[in-house]
Amino acid sequence: MMAVEPAAPSSDEEARETQAQPRVRRGGRPRVARVARVARVARAPRRASTLLDRFAANYGFPLDPFQVEAIRALESHRSVLVAAPTGSGKTVLAEAGIFFAREQGLRAIYTAPIKALSNQKFRDWRAAYGEDVGLLTGDVTENAGGSIMVMTTEVLRNMLLQTPHALDDVGCVIFDEVHFLADPERGTTWEEAILYCPRHIQLVCLSATVPNAHEIASWISLVHRDTALVVHGHRAVPLDHIYLYDNQLFTLVDERGNVHSPLKVGGEARAVRANGSGRGRPKDVPRPREVVQLLSDEGMLPAIYFIFGRRACEVAAQDCIGLDLLADRASRRARRERIDAYMDLLEPEDRQLEQVQLLARLLHRGIAFHHAGLLPMLKSLVEELFSAGLIGAVFATETLALGINMPARSVVIAEATKFDGQSRRPLLPNEYSQLVGRAGRRGLDPKGYAVSLYSPWLSCAEVLDLMTGALLPIRSAFTPRYNTIATLWDGTATARDRLVRLFASSLRQFQMNDALKEAASDVETLRERAAHAHFECPYEGVPDDAIVEYMGLRRQLTDARKRGQRAAGDAAAQRRQLMRPPWPVPPTDQVRREMQRFSGGEVIYVSGTRGTIAEDGDQVDEPELESMEPGGWGIFVRRSGGGPGLVLVGSRVERVRQWADITRLPEGKPAVDLPDVLRDVEGPVEDARALVGPRTWRTLQASLRRLELPDLPGLEARRLAAAKQQLARQVSATGERHARIDGDVADLDATAEAHPCHACPVRSDHERALKAEHRALSALAEAESHAAELEQAAASQAQRTLDALTSTLHRFGYLKEGSLPPRKPTYPSDDAMANGGERSEGEAPILQPTDKSAVLSRIYDGNGLVLANLAWDRAFDRLTPAEMMELLSWFCYDRDAPRWNRHQITPRLWELRPQVGEATERVQLAEAEADLTITPGPNAGFFGPVLAWCRGATFAELLDKIPLSEGDLLLTLNKTLDLATQVREALRSGAPSDLNARALAAKLEVGDRLLRRGIVAQSLRLATALPA
Repeated sequence: MMAVEPAAPSSDEEARETQAQPRVRRGGRPRVARVARVARVARAPRRASTLLDRFAANYGFPLDPFQVEAIRALESHRSVLVAAPTGSGKTVLAEAGIFFAREQGLRAIYTAPIKALSNQKFRDWRAAYGEDVGLLTGDVTENAGGSIMVMTTEVLRNMLLQTPHALDDVGCVIFDEVHFLADPERGTTWEEAILYCPRHIQLVCLSATVPNAHEIASWISLVHRDTALVVHGHRAVPLDHIYLYDNQLFTLVDERGNVHSPLKVGGEARAVRANGSGRGRPKDVPRPREVVQLLSDEGMLPAIYFIFGRRACEVAAQDCIGLDLLADRASRRARRERIDAYMDLLEPEDRQLEQVQLLARLLHRGIAFHHAGLLPMLKSLVEELFSAGLIGAVFATETLALGINMPARSVVIAEATKFDGQSRRPLLPNEYSQLVGRAGRRGLDPKGYAVSLYSPWLSCAEVLDLMTGALLPIRSAFTPRYNTIATLWDGTATARDRLVRLFASSLRQFQMNDALKEAASDVETLRERAAHAHFECPYEGVPDDAIVEYMGLRRQLTDARKRGQRAAGDAAAQRRQLMRPPWPVPPTDQVRREMQRFSGGEVIYVSGTRGTIAEDGDQVDEPELESMEPGGWGIFVRRSGGGPGLVLVGSRVERVRQWADITRLPEGKPAVDLPDVLRDVEGPVEDARALVGPRTWRTLQASLRRLELPDLPGLEARRLAAAKQQLARQVSATGERHARIDGDVADLDATAEAHPCHACPVRSDHERALKAEHRALSALAEAESHAAELEQAAASQAQRTLDALTSTLHRFGYLKEGSLPPRKPTYPSDDAMANGGERSEGEAPILQPTDKSAVLSRIYDGNGLVLANLAWDRAFDRLTPAEMMELLSWFCYDRDAPRWNRHQITPRLWELRPQVGEATERVQLAEAEADLTITPGPNAGFFGPVLAWCRGATFAELLDKIPLSEGDLLLTLNKTLDLATQVREALRSGAPSDLNARALAAKLEVGDRLLRRGIVAQSLRLATALPA
């Protein structure tokens, strides 16, 4: 067991990151020990520079060597990339960039990947620098002209595209958490911000430790300016990696990097012996209460307890409610004062929210939970209390590991596996490193603790591999977007060439070039491996390739047997085809959409195969074609259960369960008056005539005849008669085919048995060797193909990407045909080179931007093209301000669709939903044809909350009608504000003389005021100032 003295509460980030402390010995063995440099910084003379002296004088402790090295690089007017562990003091370098810019009379910009980190830096620096600090996060603007601007990376990227002159007086841009370059959704934003950044600006790029930092620094040097790399592999606070099993703590990797043997436990649930028995009975997974109590007994609190699931975090926290952490009187009083201060910010009804009540009860016990679904105000409260040392344990999802400054003495990882959206997999070394980076508070803890819990799904040895595994490199996720083209494309060859150069300068292209060199080396290695794998037959007179002939016979035999199986399947497929109606059948999605609007009395055609065909067209029960009868015209009665519902067919009311059973929807949606007695039926009726009476029945049939419906039953009857005759012919032909295949199988079987290799004693060895040779040759061919693809991709990817984007924009009217370019292209084709650079006859003219392009250039959202199309098609004209905000919110909820939704929307919005879906489908189809993936589209299951909020509903009333967490709903409301601002400014700036655009912009301004109230407005105010 371990004993550690209790830690004093930490104050704020500056105290934690920069407080004076005893020197930590650097003699351990860290996982990343290599220190690389790009354009290595020369050693400074003994006399320190004036700037460095003045900056260091602001701190009451000596700077670390890696900090000094990075600052010297900045002092020599170079950019810098610093890769170092969490908590090592990278914030000092951000402040150095700010200091140097201000010394030159220039402004500084700090960017972060998430709004929470931007808000935290703004508050910290506002306290340090006063009113000179400003904040821009899309939905919050505070002192936009400040000399120190804090913003999200998206805001910086948009600023560089739209108003690059606004950075003329900027001397330094700090990119925090620059390893977000690899993020599949947001990495493009980081690359574009670096690519567009003017070269007079110094970059301070701060990253977690990554193995290819040298590559990233080389790329920044290539596309921006000379960049020095400083890799610092030592943690400021050493770390013990511990395994918790059977209520005991076992050190696997100690603070010096020494690796200890793993326990032979864990993974029992998936480890099975050859005889089918398990490796042992799994132990119970330790309960959160037991883990926190053990850490408390060992003096290892405060702790962050990571669990990969929001609901699981809350349940685990509630499991500990019987504990009372940090129960001294001063801590209780300080906690209570801060909790009361935050609660006073909420409206009385919002204080009764379930999430608010639960967290408040836990906080009074020194326990908390923290995840993306938490209200922003509650997140700030948890972060403040934990940073002040007033919370003993916080249960959190991995989002807490993303940059927010909340160090702890210990980090607990509940399980070393996570669900990534497709399957459950072990954590990656980078993910583990990010999580445990929160362990150990500089200046407070002699060392930190990373505690992994026993799991029956992962062995202790596998957990040790995770602790010691090599980090994975950053790989570019660069994907250009429409508004980049709309902003930079002005219809000239210069603009086209600039965009080609821009795409060719991406980190993705840079890495592809390095991959090509690696692929060429792989080809040579695999060629040698294939040569060594060849097997020579030991028997005289038998050629080496005899085994190839024999294996070919065996394959032919297997293929012949498979042909017999396919023949049987083909016969069944032909039978199903014969049963289909002899007219085009509407898609089931169309049938579903149309029939969901039916009110009763509409005429439809019901298939004779009803009940046997599933929605996807596959057969459920094999029907007997010989006994099939044609379908008939029916009258829709009402919805009942799944599928279309109750339909009057002939004299029977039937329950039609499959949408595919409706094979014809007449044009114009003809309908008859349905008797009330039929509208009230609850289920199938054998004889509807008796139910409605003879007179009403005759009236109903007369109404049906007056519709003059086509004789589809007769047409289907003739088709079935012909199908039955054709089936008889097919049965005869199938029998002959089976006989031929059976003969082939017998002949091949006899030939194989007579082959000299059939009874050879070393045949199995020869077969294994041949398979190994074929694998090597296949791998060689694949490597050669891969190398060729990379070579081609490196030469043409940039141009292809640009062509795909411009062709899509041309398709929707944002670009139009123009004249030929006035000069030779910068990147001529091979044919043009062969002709001495002259333009070829088939060269296409350069497309020109239209008026619509200016609107699109201001919408940065991934759904910008859909929204611009809808606005241009005047889909929004009849909507009220509240309805416009509601429609935009459909594009702002990016999680899985809610399980249920009792919110209501207006008839106008219901009518628009199909149009929105069709507009999205058109864009996504165009993207698929151009091999692009840009537009995510709206969330079909999210609707109603924004409309209700704009109409005055309380936040609790919104939550009562949809199963969302408080934080997710508030985040969606804030995203709606951000998107509405984009669309509003796009309409105002892109089409200032268009009266319709100005009217829509005015509606969005009113909608902004309707949405920006109550807890929404409070959450935005909290970004700039915490409660006193």
